[in-house]
Amino acid sequence: MNLVAQKSYGYMDYNTHFSIAERLLNFTCGFTMYIAEVLFPFHTSIFYPFPFLHGGNIPIFTFVSVAVFITFIALTVYLFTRGRREPVFGLMFFLVTVSVVLLVSNYREFIIAARYTYMASAGLYMVIGYTAVQLIKWKPAASAFLYVLAGVYLVACIVMAVIQVRLWSDPLKLFESASGRYPRSSIILNTMGKLSIDKGETAKAVDYLALAVSVDSTHAQAWYNKGVGEMKLSRFEAAMDDLSHAIRLNPSFSDAFFARGNLERVTKNYPDAFRDYSRVLEIDPGNAAALNNRAIVRGEQGDFAGAVQDLNKAIEINPELPSAWYLRGVAKFQLGISGCDDLRKALSLGYRDAQRALDYFCMKRKLPPSIIQGSLTNGFP
Repeated sequence: MNLVAQKSYGYMDYNTHFSIAERLLNFTCGFTMYIAEVLFPFHTSIFYPFPFLHGGNIPIFTFVSVAVFITFIALTVYLFTRGRREPVFGLMFFLVTVSVVLLVSNYREFIIAARYTYMASAGLYMVIGYTAVQLIKWKPAASAFLYVLAGVYLVACIVMAVIQVRLWSDPLKLFESASGRYPRSSIILNTMGKLSIDKGETAKAVDYLALAVSVDSTHAQAWYNKGVGEMKLSRFEAAMDDLSHAIRLNPSFSDAFFARGNLERVTKNYPDAFRDYSRVLEIDPGNAAALNNRAIVRGEQGDFAGAVQDLNKAIEINPELPSAWYLRGVAKFQLGISGCDDLRKALSLGYRDAQRALDYFCMKRKLPPSIIQGSLTNGFP
């Protein structure tokens, strides 16, 4: 059910290029990592990337994990033959629970996720508890040592939990911590880049994203984010190259088409901008922002009737989009139709620039110097 559900939401599209042998290695590697996460949760990460790319170098640890998995199975079989039901149940519970998760993760962007240890850990803790009880029965004097060991372990877990809570308060620091453990993960670097863009640290973001695409040149999302960053830095040629690269890697990447359309609109390349916005609408017909921006391009080319048609659709899709009401009001005036009601609606939705348009078009006040005759935006950005 998990596999079917996640695939229906488009979450199963990663790593489909791994061969069967590579998937088996990823399985045993993830299995070993889950054991380590349960028993020694002292160096956790927000994200755990796959240890190798398809066709890339395979770390030695990955082969060691095969031995760990075989040992786990051999121990389970041995205990079963000796009639030790409690530890066998614990080991099997862990094996089955983790195996289901690993089958899903093999098609995701991560090899393991710490949250999936919560249920599975009960199986290993059952084995540890059983082992402790048997040891005390065999050697009662060991009880004091086990209590001290359990106390130290508990304190260490509490300290690590406090540290992790502090990291979680700042998403960027959380991923920077993960990058310290996995410095060559393009997904972690891409996320750090996106978070840096959101914080306004664009130059820093572009550096992260440049490293991300150098690690994995097929990471379309990283190319897209880098293009967005370059555009914010007004490095338009670099932005165009990055966004076009993202589109070549993923021809259905609507966000990349939209961003490239915005770039082409800013640089007044209206025919190409119109083409890219139209491509967005082919992929996502309900994209009101693409209709809104295509209307601007139509207006800049003098097609105000076409602009009104696009804006009608945008408003139908999203009646709370203030720019669409504003632009439609201006476009109507360019066609000789009153757009005062649309401008008032835009103003009521918080579009402050609509007030200037209302003053000029509807209150017949003096033409402000910033107004450009014959333009859809009409000097009101």
